Amino acid sequence: MPAAAVPATLPIHLECVSWQLVQHHLLHGALRFEAVACDYLRSVPPADRSARFCLATRIDEPIEVLGLLQYRVGRDDLYFDYVRVRESCRQRGIGRHMVTEVVMHPTCLQLGRLHWMAGGNGCETLIRHLEHLRDHGRRLCGTSFRVLRGKTSAR
Repeated sequence: MPAAAVPATLPIHLECVSWQLVQHHLLHGALRFEAVACDYLRSVPPADRSARFCLATRIDEPIEVLGLLQYRVGRDDLYFDYVRVRESCRQRGIGRHMVTEVVMHPTCLQLGRLHWMAGGNGCETLIRHLEHLRDHGRRLCGTSFRVLRGKTSAR
């Protein structure tokens, strides 16, 4: 029996943005979100100024969003609230790239606790990736963190 084909990696662009910028893109249609991500974004309270997003995009007209990761930064805490990768783009490392982008971002490097609130299928792989970053990637920067799992987000 032939081995399962490994999906090709997609050339993606990662960017960490504020909730206000995501709202602007939703309003003006500058980014193309899938329906599930649109529904989720509409459910986030507009007044939640602490919400930030990591967007994985492919350049199109309008720009197509392949992955969406919502996070918040506290005093010594990083909260991962939501993660979504397009169904057609899964198993290509997009979720891992978004997690790495946030954890290694200069504003997050000194944070000591990472709270994983984002549930869903495939998240165990992302949690293992967080543990790998804790044990290897961030150690190179001289910072460490604990991974804490939670079920609900305390806004």
